[in-house]
Amino acid sequence: RVIGIDHSPVMVRQASQRLAGAIRLGRVSVRCMAVEEVPALGLTFDKIYSANVTQFFADPVATFQTLYGCLKPGGLIASTHQPRNKGASPKDTARAADKLSANLLAAGFKGLRREVLDLSPSPAICLIGGA
Repeated sequence: RVIGIDHSPVMVRQASQRLAGAIRLGRVSVRCMAVEEVPALGLTFDKIYSANVTQFFADPVATFQTLYGCLKPGGLIASTHQPRNKGASPKDTARAADKLSANLLAAGFKGLRREVLDLSPSPAICLIGGA
């Protein structure tokens, strides 16, 4: 079962339309909420994934600590980021990866693994860590 969240009603509406079949089957639910509200769901997760959102976290370490608390023992987090500003370069991606890695480690995640996908305008990175 997959639960998708976004703070934007527009994104929730778009995702709900795209995933209508899976939602009808009860395999997916989509909710409009802030990431900091995830504990209010009263659920624990095997895996948590985010894409291009960590730059919006007011306090990234605190937010990742919140998510850490929502993972089952042995659970995984994967967080992806692709710098998309004009003139973004592989160096921008490396800096973003270093910052994301530091935040995940400070939040308690272990065994971080870094994956890089060569995209344009800059590579995308994904940091994967365990609870």
